[in-house]
Amino acid sequence: MSVHEGHVTSAKCFLMIKGRMRVTDLMFLHAFIVGLLRFGLFNFFFLQDTMTIAGAKVSEDGVIGTFDNDEEALDAVENGVAVVDLSHYGRIRVSGEDRVQFLHNQSTANFEILHEGQGCDTVFVTPTARTIDIAHAWVMKTAITLVVSPVTRERITHMLEKYIFFADKVEIQDITEKTSLFLLVGPTSNKIMEALSLADIVGQPYGSHKHYNVIGFLPL
Repeated sequence: MSVHEGHVTSAKCFLMIKGRMRVTDLMFLHAFIVGLLRFGLFNFFFLQDTMTIAGAKVSEDGVIGTFDNDEEALDAVENGVAVVDLSHYGRIRVSGEDRVQFLHNQSTANFEILHEGQGCDTVFVTPTARTIDIAHAWVMKTAITLVVSPVTRERITHMLEKYIFFADKVEIQDITEKTSLFLLVGPTSNKIMEALSLADIVGQPYGSHKHYNVIGFLPL
């Protein structure tokens, strides 16, 4: 599991592997997640089914949109804690020895100044400098993970593959279906982080991230 510090007030971003996690109702989040982790029962499909039984409205592509309690959710964002499921966003893994230089050349961010554990926003553009998407990038030990909009996921993946030259040591992998992404938002989100023994990421600079090994999860 990789945890990232966000720029939204008290926001924490979780990138999960080994399955898909769907959490949107936040009243029992703490006890539920801690219990699942403690007993090794983190079954993602079961969790989505549980959310559906709890009243979640799920789209055809598996995105949880609402529990029909939007006022409560907005109040939780401002006064408590809420979980935003972003698993429908695209996640692209860029690996290989030349990954830093490659992304430095293919997007607007200066990847050459970043180190493991840091992150940034970057923009992908067309050959005529028209914006395709703003992506979030996390520099990891052996790869860089990009988070992109759902509608640009395939386009950016194909574009990056297109610009890999014969001598480039770069690999592009769409890991969207292998991972889940969700956000903790709200002024009391730090308490959840502390309860999950993830407090050392709190208060770090924007884009900072760290891998945690939890029962059933391994780092990317």
